[in-house]
Amino acid sequence: MNFTSNPLEREIKRRPRPRAPRPEQPREGSRCCGCPYWRGIPCGSCFQSLLKKPGGR
Repeated sequence: MNFTSNPLEREIKRRPRPRAPRPEQPREGSRCCGCPYWRGIPCGSCFQSLLKKPGGR
């Protein structure tokens, strides 16, 4: 039963769905530390070297 004509009322009454657990972060000082592509395992190729701009800027 809805108490108002607000279309968001149905969304408010829904039960929250459980989210997938976030992957563990890599160890501090490792090659993958701070990598935005980290998904829980080393990827084999380092994307961080591609993100760095040439010339040290």
